Amino acid sequence: MDQALLEELIGLEVELHHGSVRQNVGRLEWLLHDEFQEIGRSGNRYTKADILERLPNEGAIGEIKSSQFALKMIATDVALLTYQSVRVGENGRVGRQTARSSTWKYEDGRWQMIFHQGTALCGIDSE
Repeated sequence: MDQALLEELIGLEVELHHGSVRQNVGRLEWLLHDEFQEIGRSGNRYTKADILERLPNEGAIGEIKSSQFALKMIATDVALLTYQSVRVGENGRVGRQTARSSTWKYEDGRWQMIFHQGTALCGIDSE
């Protein structure tokens, strides 16, 4: 496994967990591929346009903590990053725990997320 690539993709992924990035349309444009699609933990589907409209207006979401990252190369320019996340409220209460997967594509000299899916980890949500 390419440890440097794993660390790079973790860094990019975790950027998307920070409110300052989620509210920055320019940075979201940079991080998300034009063909981006997401299947959220709710089962709803989103496009890049949906995300660019939705995230900057979502308000405070608390802190997102991530762990158990794993990388699988699908092709020389496509990587699958999997991990688990937990949302921690402003009161410190642990809430939504989710298994996540993101597909990253290397194009035009940079990695961009082209697909993301979140799946609720049943039976362990505290909210």
